[in-house]
Amino acid sequence: MDPIIARWDRTEIPPTTATDNTILCCLADDGTPIALILSPDERRRLARELTTPAPGLPRHLPGGRRTVHRRRLTTR
Repeated sequence: MDPIIARWDRTEIPPTTATDNTILCCLADDGTPIALILSPDERRRLARELTTPAPGLPRHLPGGRRTVHRRRLTTR
């Protein structure tokens, strides 16, 4: 079975409490809506993965800005 390819549509339903899940709204290539549901722990681990540069890459973004570890994902 082939995986379903989905892209984040930059929409998020944030948790209302520290123990609630975060829902990231995604769309499959054929337009089917997909909800990626992350527990607080999964959200933290994903944020860490996305903000930690791969080995050999600089810890600075273009323009000299430093990468920042955020406490939660945002829709920016």
